[in-house]
Amino acid sequence: MTDDSQAKLAELKTALVELQGSVGLSESTDKRDDLVARLARLDEKISKLAESGYAHLEPIKSRLQAVRDGWNTAQAQFEAQVAYYRKKLDGDIQRASRMLVGGKAGEGNDPVATVEEKISAVGDAIETAKEQFSDWLEPFSGALYAIDGELNRIAWGVEEWSETAAQPAAGESLLMAAKAEWVVSGRDKDDPDGVLYLTNQNLIFEQKEKKGGFLGMGSKEVQELEWVVPLSSINQIRSENKGMLGGKDMVYLNCGAGSPQAEITLEVKGGVDCKVWQDYITQAKAGQPLFSDELEKVLPEIPAVSAEALAELEKAEAQPVDHAAALGGLRSNKSKSMMDALGESSKDKAQPSKKAMKEAPKKPAAGGKAAMSSKVADDDEPVEHNPFKNDKGGSPFQNKKD
Repeated sequence: MTDDSQAKLAELKTALVELQGSVGLSESTDKRDDLVARLARLDEKISKLAESGYAHLEPIKSRLQAVRDGWNTAQAQFEAQVAYYRKKLDGDIQRASRMLVGGKAGEGNDPVATVEEKISAVGDAIETAKEQFSDWLEPFSGALYAIDGELNRIAWGVEEWSETAAQPAAGESLLMAAKAEWVVSGRDKDDPDGVLYLTNQNLIFEQKEKKGGFLGMGSKEVQELEWVVPLSSINQIRSENKGMLGGKDMVYLNCGAGSPQAEITLEVKGGVDCKVWQDYITQAKAGQPLFSDELEKVLPEIPAVSAEALAELEKAEAQPVDHAAALGGLRSNKSKSMMDALGESSKDKAQPSKKAMKEAPKKPAAGGKAAMSSKVADDDEPVEHNPFKNDKGGSPFQNKKD
């Protein structure tokens, strides 16, 4: 067998052992476990926000319950699909292992090509299964991720609202908050940075930043209420992604009677798109909830394993297979595999006969003395030799007489 064939077989053997570690579909089950854990964490976040006095959680709670109900319906089928694919992929691995250990060849009588094709097919099947499970889980995970982001922004806003210099009116409650800059002069250094609060009655901007000092030293915390604009006085809202690569999220307000400012330009910061804030203000002005109580995507229904698939799996499992011996031999490299069989031809070289080896001249021993050899009879059988007697019948260790 050529060196290339030996290298290829070693590569296939390694690939097969690695694939066996993937048949448990741990990547998919880890995603499932993360989904279940996130459901529990979101319950805790909602409870803490409710305790803080935040009063607008109902739409988010409705969406979270919709995800939970959908998962409770789908989970049993998900587990059944995992069990089915584990058995199927494990069987594929065992059959590929037997081909490698047993040296089964295909139509072209090429064991290497046959095993390579089988192992490649098993690898493709594993990737296909992982993609399928990911497609089933993504809508659930995506919905929870969106809810988590909203709750995190609300929690940050609640903490800032507890420190605000604004005096909430009767019945006024926080909806959302974000870091923002009030663009007055257009010069970043001169324009105040702070927090933009959206309540069920007003839009409020409060300067909250460190000013003065040099290289971060000697600066002072500045917190000052800049303006309060009643939602009823906002006539027009516009948003724009501005700057290099649209990195600045701008919101423009045109206000009427009751507002301290006729025109307001804001840069909303913190990673929330300006269009989202435009929608927030529009919904709050209309008295609508900020957050939808319906999921953006319909959650999938995970199908049951088909009867045909189960029958095919049962048929494959009925075939007599010594799985442990196959993979055990593959890993320990002790069983006689097709790699050994293909390599035997290179080992079957002609060996010299015993007679030829005996008749071959002996090399002189160290020190220049001839090596001692046993006497050989006419029939080429060695004469029995007693190592405790010399050629004269005495002991080789007997002292010579003077």
